[in-house]
Amino acid sequence: MGLIPEETIQGWRDQYRQGPLVDRYGEEEISRIEKLVNEDRKFVRMMAFKDARHVKDRKPVYVATAGPPLAAKSTILSQQIKDNPARYDATVKVDPDRWGMLFMLHTYHNHLMDPAEVAKSADFRGAQVKAYELARPGSNILAFEILNDAVERLLDIAHGTTSTGTHAGDLLNALKQRGYEIDLLLCNAEDDIRAKAAEYRANVQGYYQSTPEDVVNKGLAFPRKFPEYFRVADNLTLFWKYGVTDQAKKAAIFTQGALEITDEQAFRRFVAKYEKDCLVIQEREKIHLPTFEEITRLYFSK
Repeated sequence: MGLIPEETIQGWRDQYRQGPLVDRYGEEEISRIEKLVNEDRKFVRMMAFKDARHVKDRKPVYVATAGPPLAAKSTILSQQIKDNPARYDATVKVDPDRWGMLFMLHTYHNHLMDPAEVAKSADFRGAQVKAYELARPGSNILAFEILNDAVERLLDIAHGTTSTGTHAGDLLNALKQRGYEIDLLLCNAEDDIRAKAAEYRANVQGYYQSTPEDVVNKGLAFPRKFPEYFRVADNLTLFWKYGVTDQAKKAAIFTQGALEITDEQAFRRFVAKYEKDCLVIQEREKIHLPTFEEITRLYFSK
């Protein structure tokens, strides 16, 4: 059985069979998108595996981002790979939004964002939304296929993801059971910064991901997963982003059972954001979430 269950992958395939996308864009367009995704599979896989190789005399490594949308996760992951070649230069690269759509030449670039196709929308933002909605199921299908293949072969993996989904903890536990050492990059920023980043990415960088409102609402999924992160991961690095165009600051590192604070102010902001979000969730849902101090005990008690 693969790391990502077949029913999960099938759920993304089904979005091209029935439901809102078919209703909104029509069967003919959806069928065309499916064919283009299949044409993109070979190149996307080639780019994902181009650096992959087995590293002797150590466990395979899984390094992944965790955090809400627009918290600089993809940038942080890319920078960590560059800064730590001895540990990460042999990784399979998996990221449905960044590395996935970037290399979907037939689906995303040559079709959905082709000038003639863009002209069919009322404005450029409308074309961006359409392109993202139609390419996203395909990019996730390809990413999950690559992830399953890489795990089956016990290759190092660099995974750009929010790590906030329902089964994120199950995925981490399954990787641990397969013998992986797990490095998590926890990324965060204030809600208003992430909302502004959504606008900046769409209007300046020309890449739509989600609405500013959706960016903020999805942020509350992140703190819920902290117990699973700190219970399972071998190493955790915390990052805090101050501004839309600012480089994220490395706030702290949890490794080998110890904590090293690398930027006191960034660390305090990261912890304060966690505590604030937990209060919001607790007031809304009348549930208890652990304090950050309680979270760190999970790591130290392993």
